Amino acid sequence: MESGTQKTNFVAATNPKLVSAPPGKEFVFRLADGKEVGRAKNLEEFKAKISTVPVASLEFHSNGRHFSPWLKMIGRSDLASEFDKLMAKGEALRSWTIKILG
Repeated sequence: MESGTQKTNFVAATNPKLVSAPPGKEFVFRLADGKEVGRAKNLEEFKAKISTVPVASLEFHSNGRHFSPWLKMIGRSDLASEFDKLMAKGEALRSWTIKILG
């Protein structure tokens, strides 16, 4: 019997944009005051939200290193390590994030 991790890794290898976070574990984009500005359950939705959420939300999550744990959870450690290196601010942060996500 396959474990959940093995299934996630198989799906990630065959179609990495479709691996979904378990229910209740979606990435929640927030502003520093806690206001929710978006949600993503898979990499495709995550990339779409990166393009539209306020840059203040991206900076909040980048500064707090919130992206990497979620990316690791959906089986994308390769992307998580790239997100840990992000140092940009403002729209440059959005541009680099989109570039990393491909």
